[in-house]
Amino acid sequence: MLQLTGLDAVAHRPAGGRFVDANARKDVLVRSPQASDLVRLLVAQGATVRPAGDGGSAVTGMGAPAIADLAAGQRIAVHELTPRHASLEDAYLDLTSASTDYRAGTATPGTAPPGTAPPGTAPPGADRTGAARTGAGS
Repeated sequence: MLQLTGLDAVAHRPAGGRFVDANARKDVLVRSPQASDLVRLLVAQGATVRPAGDGGSAVTGMGAPAIADLAAGQRIAVHELTPRHASLEDAYLDLTSASTDYRAGTATPGTAPPGTAPPGTAPPGADRTGAARTGAGS
């Protein structure tokens, strides 16, 4: 028996599945040695096509069988035709990509965030190792 944990488990529950279906991007990865001809055909049929790297194209608005039939009908070779569905994590990241609470960056040398001590110094109330001092002998 396969047991799912974490985000995958949530994604496979009915509510998680609906969330992914409603919010995740779905496309078909297509690779063809005649990519420009295929892209023209797909766009003419109403599909949206964007570059996917390594010469591939991400196609939305048309499923893999329809893409295959269209390419075959025009004698266009297709080397890859892969339906892709985003995970729950991908859907969440897509939805929250414009909202950033924290952003990684570089600190100015010699400064430390508020409430912390600069590198090489101990915070107030701590000995040189950084351990808090306790007892009367401190």
